[in-house]
Amino acid sequence: MKKWSIILFIFIGLLSCARPERRLAIKPCVECHQKELKAFLANKRVHAPIREKRCEACHRPHGIIGGVYLKKALPQLCLSCHKKLKEVKGKNIHPPFKKGNCLRCHNPHSTNYKFLLNKGPRVTCLVCHTSERFNQKFVHQPAKDCQSCHFPHRSNFPYLLKKEKDTVCLDCHKTENEVFLKAHKDYHPKGTYCTDCHSPHSGKEKGLFRLYSHQPIKDCDLCHLGPKKERPFSLKRAGNDLCYSCHKKERPPFNAHYVHPPLKEKKCLTCHAPHASDFKGIAISTERQLCLSCHKKMEKKV
Repeated sequence: MKKWSIILFIFIGLLSCARPERRLAIKPCVECHQKELKAFLANKRVHAPIREKRCEACHRPHGIIGGVYLKKALPQLCLSCHKKLKEVKGKNIHPPFKKGNCLRCHNPHSTNYKFLLNKGPRVTCLVCHTSERFNQKFVHQPAKDCQSCHFPHRSNFPYLLKKEKDTVCLDCHKTENEVFLKAHKDYHPKGTYCTDCHSPHSGKEKGLFRLYSHQPIKDCDLCHLGPKKERPFSLKRAGNDLCYSCHKKERPPFNAHYVHPPLKEKKCLTCHAPHASDFKGIAISTERQLCLSCHKKMEKKV
């Protein structure tokens, strides 16, 4: 028994002398990721944590096994520093911002563009906003930087505009200017929407008219009273009677046996814009949206 006690004592003594387990020290990210850091710092705009070599502000060290381990999920990670974005108000929210997808527009490390945008102020927007209305021959000067007119995250105005759509244009276009009035046949556009006739982004001609224009668009007095009248934008005739002065109701398709109710009820503007539109036939929206705005029960069938 004494023999076994001595052996046990020696064994415990040997264990106490054993070298403790070595642990790898956690290194800063930049010690290994020098190549990536050099590439990030080469750009003009560098995210502050990268510039200060504080990758750990956003990332958790990953050890031997590689991977991207963020401290928090998006957008909470971004908002932990960019706290003012939490205070931005507005009932209309940009979809990527609403979904918390900050990286849809911004680069988390560095870029050559302000606000760390992925591809510059205009090109970043055009990644999603791909319609031909943005890329026609003549581009509206502010449209080269969408934030001239739009907020990037949220707004109380439609289309994320900075102001109501009847006033946002007037920051640049002074309506009392002689050149402006001459271009508009001496009509003062007070109380009207510029976008009824003009595209706010680009156009096929210098006037930036929308893709499809009503034929008399450059001769306002064909439909409206003259610019010197007391009510210059009043119509010369009421409702469809004005339309029929050119679109003869005795001719096809207006005189067919079966007539579309809006036409029968003399409501041309139910479907058509009176001045200009980005949709064929000077329609007020796409064919599907237009039809389903009345024929709601058909939505699931088409």
